[in-house]
Amino acid sequence: MNEKAIIVYSKSTNPWHNLAVEEYLMEFTSEGIKAGTQYYILYLWQNKDTVVIGRNQNAWGECRTGLLEEEGGTLARRSTGGGAVFHDMGNLNFSFITPRSEYDTKRSSAVILRAVKSLGVDAVLSGRNDILAQDKKFSGNAFSICKDAGLHHGTLLINSDYARIAKYLDVSKAKLETKGIKSVKSRVTNLSAIVPEITLDAMKKALEKSFLEEYPAMEVERFEDTSWIDMDQLQVWIKKHESWEWQYGQTLSFTAKTEMRFEWGGIEMQFLVKDGKITDVRIYSDALDLDFLEQVSSSLKGLRFTSQDIADKIDSIDENPEAFGATRAIMKRDLISFITEQQL
Repeated sequence: MNEKAIIVYSKSTNPWHNLAVEEYLMEFTSEGIKAGTQYYILYLWQNKDTVVIGRNQNAWGECRTGLLEEEGGTLARRSTGGGAVFHDMGNLNFSFITPRSEYDTKRSSAVILRAVKSLGVDAVLSGRNDILAQDKKFSGNAFSICKDAGLHHGTLLINSDYARIAKYLDVSKAKLETKGIKSVKSRVTNLSAIVPEITLDAMKKALEKSFLEEYPAMEVERFEDTSWIDMDQLQVWIKKHESWEWQYGQTLSFTAKTEMRFEWGGIEMQFLVKDGKITDVRIYSDALDLDFLEQVSSSLKGLRFTSQDIADKIDSIDENPEAFGATRAIMKRDLISFITEQQL
């Protein structure tokens, strides 16, 4: 069987595009086996202002989704397990894709260790998923096997913004009870904090060199972008990753509770959420106008569990001023402001 190494760079910073390319390359490798060629692929890519969650994670339990989208960020869900991570332009993502018969995470992890050590960083594996330097994590990894191909992908923090990591990877103010897999918090560091001379370009070159040492092939082909990929096929994967159903609808059923006291009374809102949509709502309150709150709760069923959708629905409710005068308008205003602040 023929062997071929392929180095692929992405110029896109859109996570839905980049994750779609990764899935395409997995399929490409599987099809190559059938055609008599074993592909060993190194794929390097970056995402701009993105939170990527694992396949079995609850987006609301891992990320301040409303704040992320409000500030122009993007939520993405990958096909592998593991925890939530924040990607900015100070982070480099790598994907190693090999034939399933050659899939060995020790070998692919050795590619990373050899690359960073060549740049002066003394790194070690920690467990199966993390790579550390000076007892701090700079690389998180995840793995998958599909059909005839194996995937090892992960992050490399070169010069990422720590403040924004903490800002977005913090759960919403609502209390969530979920069966989703929770992220494990770790102390992190940038490689440039250890060796200031390290740059993204230097890391890319080191990874390519290390990859070709680990997987020496008779033929090597490099692509400086992803324009060679069949766009009709790629669009199928992109459509999946950009869909709300994939990002949020994959979430297991969970409950959320949030509470607040206003001048007109206190409230506790409880939501039952399935497939990312509200299936039931309970509002408990000592307010005088319980009829209006019951109208609110009944109107929210079937909505997507986002602050924007909930606030818009509340805003559309007629306050019926003849019943409680200006009080209902105040309640409506306060509820909209409150739910918006939850950043669901």
